[in-house]
Amino acid sequence: MEGLLVTLGCSWVKGVGAHYEEGISKDEYIDLKMSEEHIGPYAFRTLLAERNNLELVSFGAGASSNKRQFRCATKFFSGPEFEEYQDKYSTIIVLWGLTSTARDEQWDIENKKWRSFLYGVDYKLRGSKFEDYHNYSELMLRRFYDHDVEVNLLSDQMKHWNEFFKCKGVKNMWFDILNHHDYKYKFDNLMMDDGDPRDLLSRITTHKTKDKFHLSIWDSDCSRIEKGVFTKTLNPYSNHPTKKGHEKIFSLLDPYVKNLLRDS
Repeated sequence: MEGLLVTLGCSWVKGVGAHYEEGISKDEYIDLKMSEEHIGPYAFRTLLAERNNLELVSFGAGASSNKRQFRCATKFFSGPEFEEYQDKYSTIIVLWGLTSTARDEQWDIENKKWRSFLYGVDYKLRGSKFEDYHNYSELMLRRFYDHDVEVNLLSDQMKHWNEFFKCKGVKNMWFDILNHHDYKYKFDNLMMDDGDPRDLLSRITTHKTKDKFHLSIWDSDCSRIEKGVFTKTLNPYSNHPTKKGHEKIFSLLDPYVKNLLRDS
């Protein structure tokens, strides 16, 4: 192996739905959309690792928020497992995907696990036991959520982690997944920052202007989603990238990985 690749992000990084094939029923799709056996081989994280001879550690997860990714990164990069990887590899690359700001994560004291929230989802449709989740999500979206404030918080986090990775000798890059965010700092390690919308959703659908904010609740709420389904880069059931979509994302990110490997 040439080194270690660590990926962070939401369902797009995990590869949710990458097994989609035309003709598959919605029930069949849903049954397998989270199965690593079925989605892993086609996910762009896997393609980047295998085609560059890198060991892969991925924290991509369905419905993941930026808050969740910062939590996972803090635990991993301050723990003994990361120290073992540092001893094993001289080259460590981190690709960090930033998702919708309209997401949250809280500890569920009843179920003893972290619970993801997607603001705008009607949790009542999932049954009465989700009423508390619905009330929380609705309150947060109405009273305590501000996109610009969230982007400023992301900017500060990115600046902090850049300094951390620099101290650790880790090469890291950031990319927007669902929406183009206007960060308050100019980062030289922000991928595809060339004037056009830099988010993966815009890039794989070749959308050249800033589109309506995609709230990221698996609905077709912007023209990029409609275009992606039409061009078969997104599937029609959950609007996640298809195999074609993951190949396009691989092509977008692979040059950055290769440049980092050359510089190591």
